[in-house]
Amino acid sequence: MENESKVNATHRETEKQRMATFLNSPELFKEGIGFLHANSWTLDANQWIWKKAMEHYSLHANVPTIDILHGYNEANNIGRELDVLRLNVASFLNEYRGQSVQDGEFFKDAMMKEALDARIKQTVYEHSCTGDWMALRNDIDGLLSKKQPAQRRIYSLSKIKEQRSTMGDVLLNDGLLCRKEGIIIAGPQGSGKSTLITQLAIAWAQGKECLGFRPKKHLKVLILQCEDGQMKLEKMYNDITSQIGSPEDNVIQIDETYPSVDELFNSLNLAMTDHTPDIVVINPFFGYLRGDMNNNSETQDFLYNRFSSLLQRHNAGGIIIHHLTKDKANVYGSAVLGAWGRDTIRIDEMDVVKHVYKMSFLKRTYEYGARSVMIEWSNDNLLFWRLTSDASSSSKDSHLKILSFFNGDEEELSVADLLLKAKAVGWSISMRGLRDNVNELVSLGNLRAIEGRNNLNQPVSFYSLLINQ
Repeated sequence: MENESKVNATHRETEKQRMATFLNSPELFKEGIGFLHANSWTLDANQWIWKKAMEHYSLHANVPTIDILHGYNEANNIGRELDVLRLNVASFLNEYRGQSVQDGEFFKDAMMKEALDARIKQTVYEHSCTGDWMALRNDIDGLLSKKQPAQRRIYSLSKIKEQRSTMGDVLLNDGLLCRKEGIIIAGPQGSGKSTLITQLAIAWAQGKECLGFRPKKHLKVLILQCEDGQMKLEKMYNDITSQIGSPEDNVIQIDETYPSVDELFNSLNLAMTDHTPDIVVINPFFGYLRGDMNNNSETQDFLYNRFSSLLQRHNAGGIIIHHLTKDKANVYGSAVLGAWGRDTIRIDEMDVVKHVYKMSFLKRTYEYGARSVMIEWSNDNLLFWRLTSDASSSSKDSHLKILSFFNGDEEELSVADLLLKAKAVGWSISMRGLRDNVNELVSLGNLRAIEGRNNLNQPVSFYSLLINQ
């Protein structure tokens, strides 16, 4: 009896493995694509897979239905993959072609071909498949229809001005953010980046300028966030709308995390198909990467291969919200972050008591109209940002304080020395804020920089007064 139980258990495991192998075969996936194509992508692929499983196991005698079910559940479930592909195809058709799902001609559309190819590539990646799976991806043209050349923007360089004015790609200012491209907003933890991007989104949704950012029209913004709870989000929304009005339905927020990058971008693709946003925000970057922030390959895959691809497909602009390193010296993570996107907008704390921050544009200052701008929290206990009304006065006060720390033109002080003097007189200023003010004084001709070494023989910049200026 015991031997018979062991034989039955072994038999069941064999059947489960056979089911798993069958349901994950590239041949079945290929057949599934043909089946869905023939039926205009309207049928439930999971039901079709189950039917195929029953047909497959009817060839084997004495196989209980429960064993088929166990094998079906333990397999990787290609039916789910096909259903996601089916939904992508149907959504794309309805959104971009304006045709009924029965119109099979959409396979001649280059964008549809790219979306389908991307889905198969992802399936290959998820299943760690090689060989026939790769052949399937490369042979997809033969499965469906001839691939048409992708539409490209080709024009005489002398006509570039006309092209830029007619393409409608610009979303903010004079090209600070454009469709199919992205920017990064990075700042220290707790500085108010979530409030900032929510305030900007609500303003842009109404076509309003905010903190110097000028939308070209009423923009629809989709925010994907996993950092703030409902109570803070509600206060944030109420405080902001009390100052600048309601965005109505032009700001869509998704409060969700995902176990993998694949599931994130599957969900985001469907959300972008449903809502057609002009701008997509991911807040914060580290909440969704699911990998090593310092790894160039993982960061590049997320930003270029996945996020940028979605922006291209859906003709949207993207914004990544990110953090600075603990010492607030640099944008945290790999060098890929600095290369991606049209600009990196950096937020630095300048006065911790007055909650004054400096917003700097590291790449494209001419498109915003200034190298940097001072912003501050509202002093009315509101979660709301505003431009610092006395920015020039505040900057001048800071300059005078720094100059007062020098005892004559022969004294040489480093930024670290100046920070100690600032703390000694009770002045709350960050290292970054102090360094920026010192650099401004050098550019104004009030200080001169001298390269030297500190007590540890490390290279460091010292500064001294220029009395004759």
